[in-house]
Formats: sequence, C-alpha cells, structure tokens
Amino acid sequence: MTEILNFLFSSPEGVVLACDPVVLGTMLVISAASHASQYQQQKYTAEATEKKQREMAAFQAQETQMASVDAQNQKQDIQRRQHGEEQELKRRGMLMRGQAVTSAGEAGLSGASFDALVNDYWSRESQLAYASQTEAQLASAKIDTEMQRIELSGGSRLASIYQPIQQAQAGQAVLGFAGDALDIGGDFKGKRGMFRDS
Repeated sequence: MTEILNFLFSSPEGVVLACDPVVLGTMLVISAASHASQYQQQKYTAEATEKKQREMAAFQAQETQMASVDAQNQKQDIQRRQHGEEQELKRRGMLMRGQAVTSAGEAGLSGASFDALVNDYWSRESQLAYASQTEAQLASAKIDTEMQRIELSGGSRLASIYQPIQQAQAGQAVLGFAGDALDIGGDFKGKRGMFRDS
C-alpha cells in the first residue's frame, strides 16, 4: 500500500490524482480486498491443517485398534492352545495310568508298589500340566504388556499429531484495514491540504 502512496505523491500530477476521492475509494477497496484475501488464506490454511490432523488421528487410532485386536487374538489363541494341551495331557495321563494299572494287575503288583506307580503317573501329569499352564501364563502376560505398550504409544502418537493451529482472526484483518484506512485518509488529507496551499 505504501508503494502506491509513494507513486501517487512523487509528482504534482500524482498529488492531483491522489486528491481525487475516487482514488481514495479505490485505495480503500484495494486495502480491504488485500486484508480479506489474507484472512481467507489463513482460514483455508487452518481448516486444511485441522482436516489433515483429523485424518492422521483417525488413521493412527485405526492402526492402534488393529494392533490391539491382533494382540487380543494372539492371547485368545494362546488360551485355546493351552486348553487343548491340558485336555491332551489329561487324556494321555488317563491312558498311561490305565495301561499302568492293567500292567501292574497282570504283573500281580498291589499295595504300596501299586500306589507308588499310580502316584508317579499323577505326579508327572501334574508337572506337565503346571509347566503348560505356566508357559501359557507367561505368554499371556507378555501379550498384556504388549497391549499396554500399543495403547501408550498410540496415545503418544495421537498427542504428537495434534499441534496448535493458528486460526485466522477476522478482528486482525479488520484492524489491519482500519490502520490502512487511517494511513490513506491521513495521507489524502495531508496531500490535499498541501495541494490547496500551493
């Protein structure tokens, strides 16, 4: 805007031209249009940034949810596998005890020797079941920890996506135009008075 004023007031013809109310009105319109354009550009930039942040956040939330669902599925698989192993251990234990009882009966074992043989099979079955259960609990705890890590990292990534957005300020545009209008009006009045005096 200052360049226009300098051009207009650099020669006597420019002073005459600058004293014209049409020129004053034109300069005010140009200033208003300039500030309105800046406001619109800031507004569009802020809206685009906000839209991009929402899209990125939605994608991040979906990615976190998918990772969490995968971890839950792994945990369920471990639980199913552990349940299946328990059932298999029980089935095999009953077969082995049955065979041991049959063999002991055919061999004529009875009393303390027979009880020791059956207790030995019960003990082995319990140890195998405990080992299987402990392994499943450790794997489940590892997945629980992984799920917590996924949730925490997802939350921190969401927090890093949302950055402050400088919103367009209509008041700032109005004040900018008002300042320009005062400058133009003051220059117009000053130059007009200067022209009249000469």
